[in-house]
Amino acid sequence: MIVIRHHSPETTVLRWMTCWLITAACGLAVARYSVADEVAECRLRDGTTLTGTLVAVSDESILLAVTGESSTAQRALTWEQLVDYRRKLPDGWVWPQPTRTIWLTNGDVVHASLQSMNDSKASALWVSNPDWPLLELESAWIKGAHFNWPGSKQDHETWQRVLDRPTSKDMAILQNGDKLNGELLELDAAMLKLQPANGPPTPLARSQVSGLRLNDELAVTPATNPRYAKLLLSNGSQLTVASLAVADGMLTAELAGASAGPSRPLRISMIEVVSIEFHAAGLEWVTDLPGLEASHLPFLGDLVIASGAANSSYRVGRAWDGGPMQSGSERFASGFGTRTGTIIEFTTGSQPTRFSVGFGLDVNNPPDSVGEILIETNGETVFRQDDLERGQLIRVPAIELPANSTVSLIARHHRRASRDYLLNWYQPILAR
Repeated sequence: MIVIRHHSPETTVLRWMTCWLITAACGLAVARYSVADEVAECRLRDGTTLTGTLVAVSDESILLAVTGESSTAQRALTWEQLVDYRRKLPDGWVWPQPTRTIWLTNGDVVHASLQSMNDSKASALWVSNPDWPLLELESAWIKGAHFNWPGSKQDHETWQRVLDRPTSKDMAILQNGDKLNGELLELDAAMLKLQPANGPPTPLARSQVSGLRLNDELAVTPATNPRYAKLLLSNGSQLTVASLAVADGMLTAELAGASAGPSRPLRISMIEVVSIEFHAAGLEWVTDLPGLEASHLPFLGDLVIASGAANSSYRVGRAWDGGPMQSGSERFASGFGTRTGTIIEFTTGSQPTRFSVGFGLDVNNPPDSVGEILIETNGETVFRQDDLERGQLIRVPAIELPANSTVSLIARHHRRASRDYLLNWYQPILAR
C-alpha cells in the first residue's frame, strides 16, 4: 500500500502563516512570486475555478492571491485539491515554432539542443532561453532528437513515423533523407560518431544530420512517484517533474526519475510556465487507466479496432499526428489525441466518482473542420455537442458516476465532414 501524507486546507494555511511569521521575526524578506500582472486560473477537483496570481508553490501546496469582486485574499490549496494552474495567455498569443527538439521515453517533449551525450548522461541547451542552466537528462530517457525541425508537413510526418517505429539500433537520419544504423559512440555540439555493424566508425557533422533515433532496447522510462506534476512551458516543452518550489519568481523542479545523488535541477523563470498539472492521491487521470479500448471508423472506411496504451486510434499526451494538443491558442499536457470517427471507452473503479473532460478540434485541422461529440455512461448519452468547429474549446460540466461505470468518449463524423479531423480530449479525470 502506498501512503501519501495529506494536509487539510486549514492545516496548510496554518503552516504557511507559521512559516511567514518565523521569517518576518528573523528580519528576512519573504520570497514571493513577483510577476503581479500574470493572472492565472486554478481548477479544483470539485469543479470550481479560482482566478488570481500565484504567490508561492511547494511540494504539498500552492498559495494563490485570489481576485474577488471587492478585494484580494490569499488562499492555500493542497495538491489534493487541485487539477491544474494555468496562466491566461495574452490575446494574439502564438506558440513559437521549435527548431530543436528532444523526445523522451515517457512522452515528454523538450525544445532544446543536445550538447553532449555519453552512455549515462546527456546535457541540452534551451534554444529559446540559452541563459537558462543546461538541462541534464539520463541518456536512457531519450527516444530521439531532432537537430533541424522539418520544414514541410511531409517531412514532419516522415520523422513521426521514425519515432513511432521500434528500433533495435541507433539511427542517424541525414538531411538528404538517408538513414545510417549503428551504435552511437560520441555526440557533442559539433559532431557525432556512429559505429556501423561493419567497417570503421562514421563521423558526421551535426549540420549533416536531421535527427537521431536511439535504440529502444536500451531505453528506460523515467519513474514517477505517486505525486508528480506536468509542466507546460511557453516554448512548448512538456516536462514531468517530481518536485516543485517557487522563490523570487523562479521555479525550481527535479525531473521525474532523476537518479539519487547530486543533479542539476530545472530552474526557470515562473513567467515561462504556462500550466502546471497536479497528479496526486484521489485524482485518476483516465490516460493512466488500464484496459482502455478504442475503435476508429475512417471516413467512408472500414472499422479499425485496437486496445492498449499504444494503438492506431489515439495517442496519449500528443495530437494524433504527433504534434502538441492545441485548440485555439490553448495547449494541454495530458489527454488523448485522436480523430473524428473514434470511440474511446473505459470503466471506472469500485467507488462513485466525478468525471470531467474538455475537448476541441486540433489547430492543425483545415478551417472548415467540424465534428459531433457525444459522451455516454452505461449506454446513456449524458452530453452532446452537435456542431463542433475549429477554434472551440469545450469544457464538459462534471458528470457524477456510480461505481463500475462504463464511459464512452465518442467523436463522430459530422454530416458536413469531408474527411477525418484531428480531435483532442483534454485532461480526462476521475475525482473522488
